[in-house]
Amino acid sequence: MTASAAVLLTLLALSACTSGGHSSTAPPSSAQLTPAQARAAFAHFVPAFKSAKDAGDQQAELNLVTGAELPAVEHLPSEALGLAISTLTDERFYVPRLTGYPRWFFVTANTPVSGEKFFFVLVQAAAGASWRDGTELYQLPGYPSVLPNLSDVRLTHGYATAVSVTDLSLTKPPGELSAGFSAYYDAAMSKPNTAPPAGYSSSLATQVRASIRVAPRYGWRVIDQLRPASFPVYALRLANGGAAVVYATSETFGWQAISAHASLHAPQSAVNLGAVPDPFTLGHLKVTTAQLGLRLLYQLTDEHLAIDPAGPGGTVTDFFNGKTYSITKS
Repeated sequence: MTASAAVLLTLLALSACTSGGHSSTAPPSSAQLTPAQARAAFAHFVPAFKSAKDAGDQQAELNLVTGAELPAVEHLPSEALGLAISTLTDERFYVPRLTGYPRWFFVTANTPVSGEKFFFVLVQAAAGASWRDGTELYQLPGYPSVLPNLSDVRLTHGYATAVSVTDLSLTKPPGELSAGFSAYYDAAMSKPNTAPPAGYSSSLATQVRASIRVAPRYGWRVIDQLRPASFPVYALRLANGGAAVVYATSETFGWQAISAHASLHAPQSAVNLGAVPDPFTLGHLKVTTAQLGLRLLYQLTDEHLAIDPAGPGGTVTDFFNGKTYSITKS
């Protein structure tokens, strides 16, 4: 995946439970979140989210995040909360029926002026606890990766249905997607000139494979490796029996100079593709000359939203963004 200046974007097996990856206790019936309460929670969350990003206040950011959102805030808070959010419209809420805490819900929204699309998972760990951002994904206008449409989430009397991480009715059990997609992605990157393995689909993987092929023209090798990550999984049933699944992976992405004359001024088309280091990376790491073997690496937590079909033999369609928590030069 490309790490260029915020343009970018296993799972250890978890116990089966109706809360889509979290064990639950027997709570009072009031533990069930209503769609109206979810809307109110999000309305309270968004101004705090904007304020923390604008202020660059690490503690305020830490108070707003959980799970896969934490590493970036802990290690690189200036970039951690992703894109700035203007006015959100077309908000849609997907609230599962859960038997206990932690409880969570999905939100999709748009920004009408700039055209970004957003997806959030908000999580409340216990009764009375603050709602925190467990996942934030965004789709930039003009980029090929398309944030999945959740309009097909099955709603019964206004509520969605949470899916267990071990659900065997799907093409892949949700709890296996982090390891499965990581293996698919690494195999696809290791042989960029041959057809990628079956079972998964990712438009971002297609772009990175193209960058790997182009990079040597400019004296660089693209490095991109995914690993399973042990963050919570959230999944909701779709009307066709499939599931919308949120999970995370860990990623190392970057470039290694394979020539002492590796280009630091490649065409913008190569920069946009991710085939060469971008100006943000070069400036952040104070790179002014290239030496043979120079490595510029990002460490990221990737947050995924996948459409996992019903039944065996399907193709899991995956979308992901990366949250950087380390940028190094060696």
